[in-house]
Amino acid sequence: MTVIVWDACTGAPFQTLHDPSSSAIVTSICFSPDGLSVAAGRYDWTVDIWDVYSSVLLRRLKGHKKAVRTLCYSPDGSYVASGSLDRTIRLWDSSTGLLIESLVGHVATVSSLCFSTDGASIFSGSLDTTIKIWDLSGVRRH
Repeated sequence: MTVIVWDACTGAPFQTLHDPSSSAIVTSICFSPDGLSVAAGRYDWTVDIWDVYSSVLLRRLKGHKKAVRTLCYSPDGSYVASGSLDRTIRLWDSSTGLLIESLVGHVATVSSLCFSTDGASIFSGSLDTTIKIWDLSGVRRH
């Protein structure tokens, strides 16, 4: 698996994030709000979090039962949400990699995710033709 980070000003490659142990297809990608890390969703059901500047794999998040389709960081960067072909949304602690919550309710692939600007809700779109708003106020956070 390889992700190339490009410099938008020069158009040149800036950094290569490479995992020689995997040939999994990258299906989604998202920068952290501070720009220091990038989350990459993969077809092999995992999410990798990389340090953009050192190219070090920081965490591998496992829990989905099918390919990861979409990713989103919370506005403060504390959490990563992942949506999958398994119809679930998983909320992860981005600094520890711990699974915080699994959100179940879609009946088809979760195809898009977005946190509210205050981080209190997640909006999800699905191939089931619905958009859901998930209130995170009751979610136990680390």
